[in-house]
Amino acid sequence: MVEEKQIMKAKDYFEENAAAYDAKRERGFLGWLRKNEKSAVLSFLDIKKGESMLDAGCGEGYYAQLAKSKGAKVFGIDVSKEMIAKLQAKGIQGKACDLENCSLGKKFDKIVCAGVLEFTANPRNVVGMLAKHLKSKGRIVILYSRPSPGTIVYVSIHRLHGLRLKIISRKKLQNLLKRAGLTITRHRKLPLFGGVALVEHESQ
Repeated sequence: MVEEKQIMKAKDYFEENAAAYDAKRERGFLGWLRKNEKSAVLSFLDIKKGESMLDAGCGEGYYAQLAKSKGAKVFGIDVSKEMIAKLQAKGIQGKACDLENCSLGKKFDKIVCAGVLEFTANPRNVVGMLAKHLKSKGRIVILYSRPSPGTIVYVSIHRLHGLRLKIISRKKLQNLLKRAGLTITRHRKLPLFGGVALVEHESQ
């Protein structure tokens, strides 16, 4: 029951903020954070023209649009119907679904999962979903919030909205990935509380 409430609160939070979510993250301090995130995420993704990419937890399509501009065939999924409507309005295909249980029936060359795991009830299920949708030689880039002094502020702000975030360490993330047959092949710490992991199949 607690996990179900967490999903619903996250869904409600993002639908309420859909109208201005990306705009807020382009300005000031949040804009500075996003600039650092963007550099690391795009470097690890290394998008090539014609590749297929899944944006898992796409919001209104920040990374989806960047991938599309580089010639990728992009599909986005998000728990919020409002976010998916905004994504589709930009000419990008998408589907509203719970990332813990989503099944698209196809695999992708690249997957980006940016700032999503901490908002989910069970990150392990999300990781399993990502693994299921990744091609054998594909790569996943996960942007996540790691434990640090800066994380305390981040968590506290979202708690005011009724959200209890799940902050995971790099070691715990690696353990979750291992259970799904995945491993971290490159990693970069970001300022304050962020981390970016390049993930591939262990057998690769």
